[in-house]
Formats: sequence, C-alpha cells, structure tokens
Amino acid sequence: MNRSLLIILLLIPEASCGASKGQRASLKYDVNGRRTLHAYDLKPAKSLGQAEIIAQRLYGTRNLQRPDEAYFCTWRDTGPDQYINRFNRAGRPSKIFLACRFGASRWSPPANLIEAATEHAKRESAVIRIEWDRLPDRYVLRRFEIELNHRPALSFRSQNLTKGELPALGVRIHKMTIPSSPQDGFSFHLTARVPSRQNSGMKAVGPIIPVEIDGSAMPMPMPNWLLY
Repeated sequence: MNRSLLIILLLIPEASCGASKGQRASLKYDVNGRRTLHAYDLKPAKSLGQAEIIAQRLYGTRNLQRPDEAYFCTWRDTGPDQYINRFNRAGRPSKIFLACRFGASRWSPPANLIEAATEHAKRESAVIRIEWDRLPDRYVLRRFEIELNHRPALSFRSQNLTKGELPALGVRIHKMTIPSSPQDGFSFHLTARVPSRQNSGMKAVGPIIPVEIDGSAMPMPMPNWLLY
C-alpha cells in the first residue's frame, strides 16, 4: 500500500472553535483543478462481509459490525488516560488520533473482499491519520499522514511527507475543538502544501499540492467494529 508520511512537531493552543454540526468532513486538493472528497457518518451495515466472517472464524470474535459507508471520519483517545476517561465518560484525551477516509461520492463496499478491492482501486479517494499529544495547556501535533489516490491524473497516486520537508509545507491549524469526553465529536480545519511521490522514502516528484481538511469526526465506535 502506498503511504504518505509527515512527522511534525507543532504546538497548538488549546483554545477551541466549533465547526458546523454533523459528523462529516471534506478534503480539498488542487491537481489540474480543485477537487473535493467527502467523509460521511459511520453507520453499521445490515450484514457482515467476508472480512468480519474471517475474523470471527480466526479469532472467535462475536457481534462484529462493519461500516455501511466506505468513507467516514472518526477519532479516539490512544493515550494512557483512555481507559479512565471511558470508564468515567468524561475527561480530556491524553492523545487525539484522527482517522478519516474520503471519497468522491458515497460508496457501500460489496461484502466480497476481492470485489471490494477491485472497485476501490478504480475510485478516487484519500486517507489521513493525524495524532496530537496533550501537554498541560496545549496539544502538540506529532503525526500527520496522508495518502491520495488521484484517478484523473495517473502519474502519481500518493503524497509521502518527511520531517525535513516541514518548513515548505505551510501547515496551518485554523481551528480545532478539543473533546471534553470520549463521547464528544472533534472539529478541525487545517491546510498544508504537500509534495507528491509514489512511496515513502522516495524522492518527491510532481507538483506541490495544496490540501485543506475541514469538518468534524465522530468518536470511533468500540469495541466490536472492524474498520478497514
């Protein structure tokens, strides 16, 4: 799988600013014209797919659910306070892990893994993984990954960013809302300028791509969801 990686250290004030209501987000980028991809609410499918059935047989996992929508946006606390906060149903996250998948249109993947992979390969999509660590009075951005599959321009498929490229990225956090409990949504708006390359560690080729990510993420459902 092509992966894009930017490891950055950026102090972010904890002051929050709300985004529009609704658990959804958008990713805009400019390659031969401005394009917009979307993420939607995460809802369970009416039936299991092959991935869930395989997980049940291999690991004995029961009551699994799979997403009905392929493109969704979720967050969770991945730090040491996550279990205490989940038990108390309150508390600021010690880490914020934001994971979103974006697509040009809604898509409910078929249950068959081969069919789903084949159709996915034909679709324009993007994936982001961003992580913040909590300090006493602010959050620090530790991780920023982006994968972009741009079908209209097949000369490249992904952006992979390195720490050394940070000064040229122009990353800006326009607003973000810190969840006060594991049940709250997380709102965000950030922009960056990312170079394009085929795989992590390769020399950057192609254009510098303006990227804007805006919206909100719902809490990642736990524990019986299989997200892939």
